[in-house]
Amino acid sequence: MLSSLSPSNPLWYRTFNLLHKNSLLLGRKDLFADLAGRFLTVKPSVDGIAAYLECGAELLGSYCMSGDREAGRTLLGRMESLMRECSPHEPASLMWLRFGEQQQLRLLEGEPWAAFVACQKTVAAASETSNPLYSGVMETAAALSALELGSPTAAVRLRESVLALRTVSADVSQATAGAFLALHLATQHQNLEEAQYLAQSALAHCARSAVCSGISRLALARVYSTMGLLDD
Repeated sequence: MLSSLSPSNPLWYRTFNLLHKNSLLLGRKDLFADLAGRFLTVKPSVDGIAAYLECGAELLGSYCMSGDREAGRTLLGRMESLMRECSPHEPASLMWLRFGEQQQLRLLEGEPWAAFVACQKTVAAASETSNPLYSGVMETAAALSALELGSPTAAVRLRESVLALRTVSADVSQATAGAFLALHLATQHQNLEEAQYLAQSALAHCARSAVCSGISRLALARVYSTMGLLDD
């Protein structure tokens, strides 16, 4: 399927996202490894850097879920190299690069303060895009990062970002935010019943969005694993 598309076509990256997430959901580690290897060899056009980095951030998220630190480092290095060469000041490209970086630092490297700093850069870049959906998603990520550091205002910030997302796109954006919050709670071994509810609600409200559905299923799987419900 990917071979019939050009990497200069945004559809290539959407297709890749669906394929790599579905390969994980189906337990096809061989297919996932093949897709990830192919992604690292892609040479996007200058106009396609933002799409490549967005897709790379999604792939980094998958590495974070599987705990593959070295693969995450390799991918992040590739993303940084492309950013320096082709699009060092483009807001959307910078936003996706920093979003990927904060995931790596927070979930794979175990450096919450460095992840928080990267999140602030992500939010700043998102604001320059003038895209309310980007700003809402990145504000949510920043709030989760601050929550891990024990910030007394993080919970309020998280609620505000979720409410902002609700005004942008009620179903998919709110569901995605809920799925990410469920992942955070499961990772921290906190409020697991709430995390289960959030993940199940997200899955129920995003059936028409393959990416959001994949994130919700991953979140629910993490919650069940943390709860010791491995069969579920």
